[in-house]
Amino acid sequence: MLVFADSQTASLADVGYYQRDIVAPIIGKTTARLGTTLGDIVSDDLNLYPALNKFTTQLGVPWFHVPGNHDLNLDAQDDAQSLDSWHAVYGPDTYAVEEANASFVFLDDVIYTPGGKQAYIGGLRDDQFAFLQNYLAQLPRDRLLVLGMHIHLFDAVPGQETFRHADRRRLFALLKEFPHVLVLKWP
Repeated sequence: MLVFADSQTASLADVGYYQRDIVAPIIGKTTARLGTTLGDIVSDDLNLYPALNKFTTQLGVPWFHVPGNHDLNLDAQDDAQSLDSWHAVYGPDTYAVEEANASFVFLDDVIYTPGGKQAYIGGLRDDQFAFLQNYLAQLPRDRLLVLGMHIHLFDAVPGQETFRHADRRRLFALLKEFPHVLVLKWP
């Protein structure tokens, strides 16, 4: 599996660097069967998605994207509308993929809070918890479960809640029956 995070391309020149410095060196040289980008695919210019996707597809493997805080529609009125551009290009922001030896769940964990003290906070929505609960109920407990996310699950800044604590507890309660869990997130 190839794992990218925070390419944060801000211009077509940056997209060219992404192709030249990240994608081109590994074309035809990987045995990976899939890949993911764990958010901040662009640096707020959502019109760059197609150009970036054109080069990512050159890797020749299925690619799964997770939205980050730089992938939001910053003019959105609320969290529900903050991924309208994302949905138009990539589809759902929360989904699962089955591979032979693992189950992958990709989650939008950026809660947009326009007008708030912070522009966003890490967390999950109720519909995502419902999805996870239903999905995990049918999985064998000994199966490898890989979660792809963007925001740190634990507070990055001491004393500042950067991922909602109640959501983290709720997520861990859902995962407690699974002994083989790998959480991939932005570094």
